[in-house]
Amino acid sequence: MISRWITLTACVAVLGIVGCVGSDPNFATVEGNVTIDGQPAEGLEVTFEPESGRPAIGYTNAQGHYELQYTANQEGASLGKYRVRIDVPSGSETKARIPTRYNAKTELVAEVTPGQNELNFELTSKR
Repeated sequence: MISRWITLTACVAVLGIVGCVGSDPNFATVEGNVTIDGQPAEGLEVTFEPESGRPAIGYTNAQGHYELQYTANQEGASLGKYRVRIDVPSGSETKARIPTRYNAKTELVAEVTPGQNELNFELTSKR
């Protein structure tokens, strides 16, 4: 009888922990599309950098779609304002050229609000 209670208690504890992964109210999902001159931008790294703390990062697929990941267990990004950098990941074979105004000298900003955030970035190769 006691071993059943121990097993039941352990199961409830594990389910509680698993159920909490990714449900932090200080975080929100963030996804969107990146285009360059109207065309989907594949193979780019999208980095949301807060004023302080850890950045959230996503990568564009063939359709230019990205989804941010904060840690291995936490999708999205923490709530707040960000500088956004979009660039070719180091070591990548992607041939896209991204102007520095979108990465090293980024002009891009975004704000992550509670819930689901769709943040699209329409880049241009010319000023």
